[in-house]
Amino acid sequence: MFGVGDYIVYGNSGICMVRDISKIDIPGAPSDRTYYLLSPVGAKESKIYSPVDNTKVIMRRVMSEKEAVELLAKIPDIPELPAGNDKLMELKYKEVISSCDLLQFISLIKTIRKKKNQRLMEGKKITTTDERYLKKAEESLFDELAIALGKDRDELEKMMKLM
Repeated sequence: MFGVGDYIVYGNSGICMVRDISKIDIPGAPSDRTYYLLSPVGAKESKIYSPVDNTKVIMRRVMSEKEAVELLAKIPDIPELPAGNDKLMELKYKEVISSCDLLQFISLIKTIRKKKNQRLMEGKKITTTDERYLKKAEESLFDELAIALGKDRDELEKMMKLM
């Protein structure tokens, strides 16, 4: 169970802060169930109510500073995703994003950045699908690393462009 003030990853909503843990009085919601009140980091005015015992959405703690440093050290050794046709790659991208797994995010980022560089050398642009998944993976990775390392997201993003 998470505590008030904890930062967690909440599925595709990204990083959220636990604002409260309580029962809620909302029509249609069971009155005997305990909920987290979550505030997404990127949209503090938004609210998400999630049952504490929710098993449908991935909920995990944001990594610690030590874990973040270890992850950064592993980046050069993390492989790209296996190649495939565009349809198969999009399915793989969706799977990676849904996993909330930072190692997989890094693999996806490396894969799409390499593809992007190849296309630029050919005088072509990156596809909108690749661009969308690259942005989502980078945002998720950079947001979590920024919180874990206590750094500004923009500073971290510049540093990670070298990855």
